[in-house]
Amino acid sequence: MVRRLFRILDLFLERAFAAVVAVAFSQFFAFIQQYRQRLGGHLAEAQRNYDAVAANTREAAAETRTLLLETLGARVAELQHAYDAIFAAPVLLKPVVFVANVDAEVARGTLGDFAPQIPLDLASLFYAAVGLVLASVFYRLGANGLFGTRRAARRR
Repeated sequence: MVRRLFRILDLFLERAFAAVVAVAFSQFFAFIQQYRQRLGGHLAEAQRNYDAVAANTREAAAETRTLLLETLGARVAELQHAYDAIFAAPVLLKPVVFVANVDAEVARGTLGDFAPQIPLDLASLFYAAVGLVLASVFYRLGANGLFGTRRAARRR
């Protein structure tokens, strides 16, 4: 009787853990989408600043203007590269490309304003399914390790 109750509890915990991880995985794709929108805003702002400095030659000395344009140009190029890389990445590689190109400042801002979504697109549902499978596998590995050592000790 007690063994059956533990088995039911174990199955419940596995499914609950898998569901939580699946939802988290689906939200990661939503986070990448919101990050990309914010990144696009940063890119537009950086490009506008660069264009404003490039057009205004009277206010700054030539050396200061050149240094400012180099700094702003580097920022525009960095943001453009990250935006293009994430936008062009295949669905399966988006998380990897995102992590490789993440801008910490933009990511913190996105996380602060992140609004969870109900994912109905194919990519989010795919990531939810991957999360579900991975969570079940890791839960089983952990449960078998935890309970397997007890069983092995009882057999001796």
